[in-house]
Amino acid sequence: MILPLYSCGSKTELEVAVITVSGIFDEGSIENTHRMWGAIRIGEFNYAVGEDNVTLHKIDQQNRVVHSVGGRGFGPAEFQRIRKLQHDGDNIYVFDNSARKVFVFDQSLLSVDEFTLKESVVDIDFTQPEVAYATHLSMDGWSLLRYDKRTFDLPDYLHIEATRRPEMGVAHLSVSNDIVLINHIFTNKSTLFHRSSNDVSTATFNYLDSRPPLRRVGAQEVPERPVWHGAALYDKNIIQLTKNDDKYAIVITDFSGNKLKRVDLSEELETAVLLSSGLYGSADKMIYFYPLHLLIYNDLAIWPTKTF
Repeated sequence: MILPLYSCGSKTELEVAVITVSGIFDEGSIENTHRMWGAIRIGEFNYAVGEDNVTLHKIDQQNRVVHSVGGRGFGPAEFQRIRKLQHDGDNIYVFDNSARKVFVFDQSLLSVDEFTLKESVVDIDFTQPEVAYATHLSMDGWSLLRYDKRTFDLPDYLHIEATRRPEMGVAHLSVSNDIVLINHIFTNKSTLFHRSSNDVSTATFNYLDSRPPLRRVGAQEVPERPVWHGAALYDKNIIQLTKNDDKYAIVITDFSGNKLKRVDLSEELETAVLLSSGLYGSADKMIYFYPLHLLIYNDLAIWPTKTF
């Protein structure tokens, strides 16, 4: 399915059409039962987490399940809840945030290794050779950790920051060759750790509110909603997912948080998630896909079809 790209004429303020990739979003669809929007591809096969969050599937190009591992439990290759699925070369890494475990599989889904983390990890990234980066929460702040992927023991504390918990909002990591991006979705800031120099800088998104509206729950004030919904590194830019009223938007900034471009999505999505391949959303039992490179460099007239 190929659709034309629509623009409102401005080079920096755009509204784009959508690509529908999966058809009906129901219990029987392959994209739902195998969470294909979060799949990783290695060679000719996709690897995806099942809708139960405790099963890992290997899927061929015809969307047929070749092999599966997992199940709920505490035994070898059993999970409580799969939070992250990534790969580094030939190895497939699975993070179970409920059990605080990292599982390593080969491409045949045979178990290679299994580790238990001592730290309370919010998010972890396995894409870099030899090391994994993670965010760790404590009662009075957060830390950026670096693990040796051979042991996942005694991590290096690369950055420690004290902050009030309701304003912290430490969310997902995004890691490139030289930058680790740590998102703080309940403020208008992200932290950038520069891997080559160990320097820390801040991206401040001044076009956003500095903090969300708060409401009182018992003796505490808690945020009603995030200021924004996530961000990822792309080349020398930050790609940020925000929402105004009922519509999501992609905002492209530099590493200081200065806005370079804004792309409004024409559909009123109920949910959306920003991944390295693009933005996936759902509404009215449909799954939508926006290729990330075309949201950024959208001077092309035609959008290619996304296939799994």
